[in-house]
Amino acid sequence: FRRQRQMCIRDRQQNVQSYQLQHVQLHQAAIWTADGRLTFYTDGTMGSSIASGQQKNTVEVESVRLKNLLHKPVDFLKMDIEGAEYQVLIDTASELRHVRHLFVEYHGMYADNDELIEMLQLIRQQGFQVYIEDAAKIYQSPFLSQKTGNWQFDIQLNIFCKRINKVQ
Repeated sequence: FRRQRQMCIRDRQQNVQSYQLQHVQLHQAAIWTADGRLTFYTDGTMGSSIASGQQKNTVEVESVRLKNLLHKPVDFLKMDIEGAEYQVLIDTASELRHVRHLFVEYHGMYADNDELIEMLQLIRQQGFQVYIEDAAKIYQSPFLSQKTGNWQFDIQLNIFCKRINKVQ
């Protein structure tokens, strides 16, 4: 997991340099609802999740409260935070007014559909238009309970959000 994390950081640094991007800050930290430390579970793939209980294959990382970073205009905010999207969006709701474009890769479970609905309502209330597509074809048919692979979540959606009104 540490090696994968180092590769991701190096790739992001190379992207910033190759596109000669200005005013970009890279942070090696997990986005969360508080500053501190989080323990993540990993199964050896690119995916991970906040550890629950006494799981093996964990790593501790620094966490940063996203709400504290959204105090000025943001052109594009991408959230791909492996199941923590709901909690972080609820926490940052009052600061989303600074975001022009928002992309959320939502990871969830059918049992948590209320969270998805609340999250979409919040995004809409904050002045965004929303377009949604599957991020992964987890079920051949949503009415059958047979997954197409070894997926950690039941639902993976790409949620594209474009601001209707001006960024504040």
